[in-house]
Amino acid sequence: MKFSESVGQNSVISKLVNSVDNGRISHAQLFFAKEGSGALPLALAYIQYIACPNRADGDSCGECNTCKKLSSFSHPDLHFSFPIISGAKAIDSDYFMAQWRAISQGSTYFSPTDWKERIGAEKKQLNIPVKEADRISKKLSLKSYEGGYKFMVIWLAEYMKAPMANKLLKLLEEPPKKTLIILITNNFENILGTILSRTQLVKLNIPQDEEIVDYLVANYGVNSEAAKDAARLADGNISQAIHAAKNETPNARNLETFSSLMRFAYKKDIVGAINWADKLHNFGREELKQFLIYSLHIVRQCIIGNYAGAEVRKLNESENDFAAKFAPFINHSNVVQVYEHLSEAESDIARNGSAKIILLDMAIELFRLINPKR
Repeated sequence: MKFSESVGQNSVISKLVNSVDNGRISHAQLFFAKEGSGALPLALAYIQYIACPNRADGDSCGECNTCKKLSSFSHPDLHFSFPIISGAKAIDSDYFMAQWRAISQGSTYFSPTDWKERIGAEKKQLNIPVKEADRISKKLSLKSYEGGYKFMVIWLAEYMKAPMANKLLKLLEEPPKKTLIILITNNFENILGTILSRTQLVKLNIPQDEEIVDYLVANYGVNSEAAKDAARLADGNISQAIHAAKNETPNARNLETFSSLMRFAYKKDIVGAINWADKLHNFGREELKQFLIYSLHIVRQCIIGNYAGAEVRKLNESENDFAAKFAPFINHSNVVQVYEHLSEAESDIARNGSAKIILLDMAIELFRLINPKR
């Protein structure tokens, strides 16, 4: 992974490059990013830049043996730790290393939900168990295989509970020489203060729509219009944009599905809602997730338009026509609850819950919120 392959992080990359070029690499760093902003690919590009013997012009060469090993996740001095589902055999990250390499080689812009699906944990809770601390310490205590830095990337460090985190404190404070530990988090507030005090914070930018469009066109073979639709919907989340770009369900159908639901909610048409939920029950889980993400986008743009003006909405012509009629029903008194119900439904669908029950329950809650006077 090269810096040039990262999306929307130029200012952060400049600081990372300077730290390497000036020999001021902090041994423990915390990469904080909104989900989907690209913390993992940036961390990997940073590692590759440090290790590359032929780096030039602010990037690794991408062609040497070291770069090839790092980009294929086969370098013996590159280690990973990540949330898992614990079991009799699955005591630490080593048990899931084959799945980790497989999903990472596909794209490093993957989400926690993508990871749960990869390891069959849709209905289970992820965690980084206490035994993982011993595994990390053991791997970093070994001599470097290739004589350079040893690297440990701890993905989604917020999944560490206090006992696990506390066992890492001494290692974070006094790691072996030429060791770099990078913790990655999407939830800064869930990181223990003792971890924060021992790491250097690297805060990532939220990628702009134009940057995401360029990335999708270059890497996923979609046309610019489809890429623009995906970027609008993703709101800075590259992982979500990739799913939207690859999704075969056009936004026009999602808009019709959402507007139908809102009509039923406005009329409090319970029979219509039941039929609506029954129809969507036949959709695939990924289609339903994309529909609910799309619905969240429409609600978000409606409230933005209400307070900042319709011209700032990120909507196409037909979506704007719908928003002009629907936006008055979204306001300060109900927007938080509407957003929560849609988000909860998307989360429940991702966990493989019963689509018909989830969608009907959501619809009934929206009945109460969209037009309470009827």
